[in-house]
Amino acid sequence: MRLSGKMAGLLVLGGAYALATAIVMRRTAEKPERGRVTIHVSHWQLERGVRQGFEAMIRRYEEINPRVRVVQIVAPDNLYPGWVMAQVVGGDAPDIIEYNKDFSGYVVQQYFAPISEEVAKPNPYNRGTPLEKVPWRDTLLDSMSSEDGFNRRLNQYYAVTLSQHSMRIVYNRPLLRAITGSDDPPGDYQALLALYAKTWSYARGHPGIIAPIANSQDTVIGVADYIFTSAISRIYARIDRRHAFRTSNNELGLAYLRGDWSLRDPEAMTGLLLLREFGQNSVPGFLQLTRDSAVTDFVSGRSVMIAAPSWEATSFKDLCNFELGVFRYPVPLQGDPVYGKNMLGPYSDGRLITWMTMYLNRNSPHRAEALDFMRFITSREGDQIFSDVSGWLPATAGVRASDAFSRKFMPIYDGYFWDSDFFTLTGEDARQVVRGSYHLLFGPAGSPQKYAAGVDRDIRPAIISDLLRDLRLEVQSVNRQDSAAAAVHLLADGAGTAPLPLLPARLEGRTYQMADIIRKAQSSREPGPRPAGVPKPEPGSARPSPAAPGPASAEGLISGWRALANYQPDQALPSFESLATGDGQGARLARFGSALSLLAKESAIPGRVERARTILSALAVEGQSDDLAAGALFFLARIYENHLDRTNPAEAARLFGRLIEEHASSVWAQAAVPRLAILLLYTPAGPVSPPARVAAAAGLLGRARQPLAIAELHLVIADAIFHYRLPDAQALPHLLAAEKTGTLDISTRADVLAQIAELSRLTGNQGQAQRYFRTFLSEYPHDFRRYAISQSLGFP
Repeated sequence: MRLSGKMAGLLVLGGAYALATAIVMRRTAEKPERGRVTIHVSHWQLERGVRQGFEAMIRRYEEINPRVRVVQIVAPDNLYPGWVMAQVVGGDAPDIIEYNKDFSGYVVQQYFAPISEEVAKPNPYNRGTPLEKVPWRDTLLDSMSSEDGFNRRLNQYYAVTLSQHSMRIVYNRPLLRAITGSDDPPGDYQALLALYAKTWSYARGHPGIIAPIANSQDTVIGVADYIFTSAISRIYARIDRRHAFRTSNNELGLAYLRGDWSLRDPEAMTGLLLLREFGQNSVPGFLQLTRDSAVTDFVSGRSVMIAAPSWEATSFKDLCNFELGVFRYPVPLQGDPVYGKNMLGPYSDGRLITWMTMYLNRNSPHRAEALDFMRFITSREGDQIFSDVSGWLPATAGVRASDAFSRKFMPIYDGYFWDSDFFTLTGEDARQVVRGSYHLLFGPAGSPQKYAAGVDRDIRPAIISDLLRDLRLEVQSVNRQDSAAAAVHLLADGAGTAPLPLLPARLEGRTYQMADIIRKAQSSREPGPRPAGVPKPEPGSARPSPAAPGPASAEGLISGWRALANYQPDQALPSFESLATGDGQGARLARFGSALSLLAKESAIPGRVERARTILSALAVEGQSDDLAAGALFFLARIYENHLDRTNPAEAARLFGRLIEEHASSVWAQAAVPRLAILLLYTPAGPVSPPARVAAAAGLLGRARQPLAIAELHLVIADAIFHYRLPDAQALPHLLAAEKTGTLDISTRADVLAQIAELSRLTGNQGQAQRYFRTFLSEYPHDFRRYAISQSLGFP
């Protein structure tokens, strides 16, 4: 029976509810043991060996720490996100939670705890090993550099990981020997084509063989990504306008909107031809088959090969009664007689990245014990146990995959890789187009030309739709982080001089770049001014009535700030409103907290933004020179920038300028400097021409006093130079100045070092280029860009 999308969704929801009920009942039935703490760990990996690997780690951990009991909770991936969300909202979530891509956009920010301070310290479970004095983050092979380990948007470390993965071709050694006389796999692409031909010839005399490759709608994407991404490597190099040797999926989509590349480019057509050949040598009709069908075809000997991810290695060993071999799919290189002229290789399996990301529940009642268990499972001993039992590839430095078959899946990182792929592109809408058009490429009457024409016809609105969705999420994330950052500042009594922990200004600037490209793609106008009929509130306007009037108290204010710092504006708002009467400083702080809570809330409260604007206008009256007035001005500017249905960047810029003028040295004014620059660079608040915009932003350099403000201002200016395609050399001094401040976070610093090295080369300063590249290599030895940069600079 074919289910409607609504019915299928209800069944999944019902399944998640049933799963949650069963687990809650089981947890309720658990008998607490006197003097023993119980922590819960959840994940969704049902592959053979993973649960057993976890159990083995748990047994060893409990031997070392008898005071702690660890309970593993495993759920199917289709039910897991719904179950986790139900648990975190209900306050009964596990202490440690594996991330799932289907979580909503704010789960990390709201429900998981950052672990930046902890990962900067050595892991005590590595005592007696070469990792004894190494910071925890650097004991993992990728130094926690993945998007899950280090959240670039939130500028925090969040997750530890247990494994790394790759995609390989698994083959039937006896069958290959029968077909070719040898069980050695093909060493290059032309040898692979020869194997295809021999297999089809062999199949004519052996009716049980149906195709060289067992394939399915689920299997194809892993190999297709690798083939096509490799083929368009020259395109990636061409659209890398920032010279950072990386191109995100969104940047790939934006470059498409700008006309920087298309599927009709020679490199893209080569990639589509390679994919067509891959499909023609797969099981007929594979796009209608499931993964189970492909596995059955291979296990039963009807196909010689199958694409397999490393996490399925142990499963294939159990399923197959014949000897297995493994090889990497041999995409063509420059020397290939047919395709070589458009290729740029060799190719990496991807960036060195580790997976199975485990997050700490922000509200865990056993934070210390949960963190301790996270340390153990990522130690040499813990990850070795997991790898030995599960057969998965390890994530911790110095741990060796003990299974010989699994070791054949070890990724290869020396090669080109640009950190994005076309078949994922900008999001779900674009993905529907590029994958939903497979029949135009792989079908009996398909061709690269038909696929390119079909995708080109439908992809632009899909990319725009995805990017607009991302823009909304980014703005909401900025708003939530703004309020949380203010709360952190106020918890320090507003007296600290440390920069506000806002989202990085350069990332805010890139949302404006995205909006600029989308507007031009849609041929629409810039946002207009604040709509008529919405009066600007005057200082002293009526304040919202508090829910429960009472005198301000330090305890109540701290409670509110803590809730807001933990992204809980619904809890913070009543605390602040109950203390907001009177004229004392405590009441002013409470009113400020009320406004920030209103701005951070996602739910629709009647007049929410207007209420916040009224409060902030009263706090930011002329002549007020304290920290609170400065903060009120900052958030008033943010209202006009981000919170209105029709934004008013000119008014936002005016308020930022007033803040910088009246409170020049405050943390609020310093945070405002790069954000005012962004408005001058990308909105009608600034000049018309790109060079004049950059000059206007550079005019703020004298107003930046804090090192972070200086660095952020230089970075947003450099980014604007790349965006407007002004001479690249103009960006180099700004990147050098930003690096010199010593304030760059670990991810930004890697990008900036790479950019300085390449721009120094392009401007003829080879000595400076080599110096910065050596610094890059010493600080980021596992960064996926080291090969591409070394090739660009001519390093051996």
